[in-house]
Amino acid sequence: MKYIEKICLQFIQNQDKDDIHAEVVKLSTLQKRIYRCQNEILNLAGLGPEWNAVDVIVTKLCRVVRWLEEVFCQAIVGHSEVCRMYDEAQFEYQQK
Repeated sequence: MKYIEKICLQFIQNQDKDDIHAEVVKLSTLQKRIYRCQNEILNLAGLGPEWNAVDVIVTKLCRVVRWLEEVFCQAIVGHSEVCRMYDEAQFEYQQK
């Protein structure tokens, strides 16, 4: 959550949604790699402890990407919307 918080506050300060987009792209690339690894584990070992261990990582990464995409979508709407949602703790990442 600190990561998303930092990105959100950075946008509030500099109003550059491209910074958020760059982070989404970076994490999406990582997400694709992890999916490939998970599929390889499934093919080689089936469902089991190895697959479950990777699935925990996949689940957490997907959550972070979803939170980041939410901030990005609001940034597209406008700076004031991000500020309002942040101040009112309406972002999903702020609910945890």
